[in-house]
Amino acid sequence: MNPILYKGNSFASLKALHESYADKGVSYGSFYQRRKAGWKIEDALTAPQQKRVFKTFHVDGKTYPSLAELAQAAGISYLVAVKRCHRGWSDRDIFYGRQKQPKPPRDLVPRGAPVIVGGVQYKNIGQAHASITPVATLNTVKARLRNGWSYEQAFEIKAKIDGRKLRQHRPRGPQKRRQYVAFGVTYKTVASLARAHSVDEHLVYNRIRSGWTAERAVTEPKSAEVTVNGVTYNSAMSAWQKIGKTSFFVFNARKTAGHDLEVCLGLKPIKDDSQVVNGVTFGSLAAVAEAYDIKETVLSGRLNRMSLEEAIVYKPANGRYTAKRFRDDLQLANSPGLLYFVKIKFDGGLLHKIGITQRTIESRFAAEHDFETIATASGRLAKLFEIEQAIIKQFNAMHFRAEEEFEGRTETFLFTAEEETIVCEAIHAKVAPLKSSGVRFSSKA
Repeated sequence: MNPILYKGNSFASLKALHESYADKGVSYGSFYQRRKAGWKIEDALTAPQQKRVFKTFHVDGKTYPSLAELAQAAGISYLVAVKRCHRGWSDRDIFYGRQKQPKPPRDLVPRGAPVIVGGVQYKNIGQAHASITPVATLNTVKARLRNGWSYEQAFEIKAKIDGRKLRQHRPRGPQKRRQYVAFGVTYKTVASLARAHSVDEHLVYNRIRSGWTAERAVTEPKSAEVTVNGVTYNSAMSAWQKIGKTSFFVFNARKTAGHDLEVCLGLKPIKDDSQVVNGVTFGSLAAVAEAYDIKETVLSGRLNRMSLEEAIVYKPANGRYTAKRFRDDLQLANSPGLLYFVKIKFDGGLLHKIGITQRTIESRFAAEHDFETIATASGRLAKLFEIEQAIIKQFNAMHFRAEEEFEGRTETFLFTAEEETIVCEAIHAKVAPLKSSGVRFSSKA
């Protein structure tokens, strides 16, 4: 780096210049950002540093410096407080909640068309029911009217004659017997038709009963025998009649489509969702999840990146790095890494996560969640671990353990937009003194 000249003196770095000439209250971070923004050295070193004004909350004359402290005092969860704040509630409403305003009473206007029952006119059917008071309920009266009853019958003023109890007189005399014609020959019975063509009469009878013509009944060859689960049936139709679980329409449709007989009968699903784990066959992924006490959604998510055998024994880690591990493995401690502060989006909302990784941020999260990077710091992994632990401890009040299962879910938080900025500044404050050690900070906040 080229030497920096200021007031006749030469400095090897901005850090050295800041230590020598910066006014009290101007931090190195502010001086660095000012120079990066193009400020003159004099202005960057001496201009007063504006203090950030963070949102405070005021309820009943008491001031709360953060939303977390307000939530604790109100006896509500931090998640509830954040949701209320995001909805634009006042500080008092966040603290006490909102009472639903009672709806103003409505003037009830009679509805329905006027009806005449027994020569008396009523405003609607409800008024008629209240005045006449039949044994039947109002819904029953309405049902009777829909079925064609008169108003007097529906309201039980007149008796309704039950046609089912009337004697039905059938004409007497000889009944005309059915005849069967096949190839120009008329047969008086199914038996004579079957004998004439050397076909089993029970088969012909069943075919004619199913709507077949006499000629088709005696000429179409008999279906081949089928065996299902060790039992032999005269035909696929016979198997469906005895053990089929589908409707006749579904049975024929599947048979026409070329499915196996067991699928046509409904004994097997069209799509085979069975899973084999350690030699044991399960009917579906849900059955595997139940057998191994895992949520089906969690198991399905794991299958995006591992085999089924790996997914059922996988145990998500809650942080891979520890201080002891770095002490025992100096190569790992000195390896390059990233400290990240990201916003993770779920179906039910969003969370914030702070952590370290040796991978890129994209490869760390893209396979599992929709995310947005807020800030990062690069450097030695062990140093980044120290910063991560300090930040987690500092903002422990905002900690929120995610229900979704993923690696590192213990370092998740709920922050407001203002608190995101505070976290970024806290990370920068801890990174700035380590710049000479190669730690670099980057923020989008």
